[in-house]
Amino acid sequence: MSEVVGRHAMGEGGRGRLEALFDAIIAIAMTMMALEITVPHLSGFDLGELGSLGGEITVYLISYVVLASVWVVHATLYSSYGASGMEAMVVNLALMFVVTIFPILTRAMSEYPGNVLLACLYVGTYLLMEVMLLAMIGLAKHRDHGERRHQFEDIKALLQALPAVPAEGSRAADVANRANLAEKYRDDKDVSAHLFHELIMSLPQPIQDIHRGKQYRQDLSFRRLIGGLVIGFVTVAASVAALLVDRFLCYPALLIGGAALLMDSARVGVHYETRMKENH
Repeated sequence: MSEVVGRHAMGEGGRGRLEALFDAIIAIAMTMMALEITVPHLSGFDLGELGSLGGEITVYLISYVVLASVWVVHATLYSSYGASGMEAMVVNLALMFVVTIFPILTRAMSEYPGNVLLACLYVGTYLLMEVMLLAMIGLAKHRDHGERRHQFEDIKALLQALPAVPAEGSRAADVANRANLAEKYRDDKDVSAHLFHELIMSLPQPIQDIHRGKQYRQDLSFRRLIGGLVIGFVTVAASVAALLVDRFLCYPALLIGGAALLMDSARVGVHYETRMKENH
């Protein structure tokens, strides 16, 4: 029963509504953090008062990086894999709850700078969000049943074009038989994976290239997601640790983390482009 409810709620319209809700929550959380910055009442050019404002802005910057990284991973995950099922919905809702309380931690970090326990709670909350994102990635990667159903529908649509070419009539019949056999054993993961591979290999080369390109793009997105999560956590943890010492040390940590993320993304992109050229 829960699977039926999950599939109904997480259809195309349900996924769009969930993404819109997540985007709104992220935007509201970012706005709340900015509104919590207290602007001092200056009677003159008081560097001490401006210094306290700089501390709040630094904490806000770190929190902004946290929520921005969560949003980027979430958006990339949905664009590359999508999400379906009750499990994905539950993880999404739990992630949204943690995002809504993050502005409270940001405010506490601003009011109690140098508190090690609070800093650990702050980093731990970010780690919890990353664990939830990893769970969503795992669910998306292992969503064989729903993904195969859509792939079968795409292949059947392509089969309708093959008989239009007389020379392809026998191939179309062979592919149709393979598609029916693979769909019959769709629920058996081991058998289905083998039959589905044979089905793909029996398709015309241009269609195989399209399928292979889609797989490479998904693998590329997966590798970038994992790299982004790891580099993002290390960057935020280092920034918070630097904040306990001197807030000016946070900025080099953030810049180094951003540079590392760009370099890792470029390296992964070059690696997968090389693999695709070699396979062609």
